[in-house]
Amino acid sequence: MKHDLDLVRQILLRLRDKTDLKPAPVVVEGYEPVLVARHVMRLHDAGLVEGTVMRALGMEAPLVLATDLSLEGHNLLGALENKQVWSRLKEALSPEELASLPIKKLGEIAVDVATLWVRKKLGLND
Repeated sequence: MKHDLDLVRQILLRLRDKTDLKPAPVVVEGYEPVLVARHVMRLHDAGLVEGTVMRALGMEAPLVLATDLSLEGHNLLGALENKQVWSRLKEALSPEELASLPIKKLGEIAVDVATLWVRKKLGLND
């Protein structure tokens, strides 16, 4: 199963926009539930999503009943939510290159790009 960073971004946005902390599966329109579940599990394993993992025989993928983003998840989303940062990453790297990066490394790079963008906007270029 390929790692889909557009889906990752959508999952993070959905969790950030939740209005409560009730454990629930994440649903993203236009994506198969098993694909979403697998990506949420990866984000949970990386420490970006908080929730309870349910595993049962016969399930295609473990189900995470997500409650919220972790602080690290919020930080990653903060960088990826910036349209200039997201566009720059997608222009500079192919989908395969983006997908090959560990999610935490992608977060570090996105934060670096966001920092450079803010510094430029503030006239703080080095």
